[in-house]
Amino acid sequence: MSPSRRPTKEERRNRRQALRLSTVGLELGVAVGLGGYAGYWLDGRFDTRPVWTLIMLFLGITAGFLNLIRVVNRLDQSSSKSEPNDSKPSDDPS
Repeated sequence: MSPSRRPTKEERRNRRQALRLSTVGLELGVAVGLGGYAGYWLDGRFDTRPVWTLIMLFLGITAGFLNLIRVVNRLDQSSSKSEPNDSKPSDDPS
């Protein structure tokens, strides 16, 4: 057996990012599924098939993608804060 060692800061950060990204697909599916189910229920309650199903399904898809964009932006911000800025100003005026 190899001796146990503590993960480095970078390894811990990479694990956190992987965990955040692994939930995105599940959250997208849940948002779409709940929206579709809520619309189906409303259509049954008010006898308006398929109006509410389509509306709520669209809202679920929109909410899922907005959450996806929010998570990706948050990960991008956290990775840009942790990485040093290696860009150098260029001498080329174009």
